[in-house]
Amino acid sequence: LRTAVMLCSLMVLTGESFSELTRDIYFYKPFSVSIKVPAASLEKYKKDRVIASAVKDAEKELDGEGEILLKSSEKDSTISVLAYGSDYEHISELALEISKVIKDRYIK
Repeated sequence: LRTAVMLCSLMVLTGESFSELTRDIYFYKPFSVSIKVPAASLEKYKKDRVIASAVKDAEKELDGEGEILLKSSEKDSTISVLAYGSDYEHISELALEISKVIKDRYIK
């Protein structure tokens, strides 16, 4: 509701329509891969410099045309790599590369 009110206020202030205000917003198709890991790894990965570096390198490669997110699920004991970007094939390759790093680090 708050967002809707802010958007309506912006429309009144600028005199622009909703489509004009949102013309530069892009919605990317996501790619995700989940890796089953030992439960003890669910917190470790957040501080893992090798994984952080792999994510940082992938985001550099995207050059502002997407992003990489990692999230964990205690219920399933998984770490998920979520990638968003303008080039679906490219983001899927990057996400799979990061998932390989996670597997190499935590699955023996």
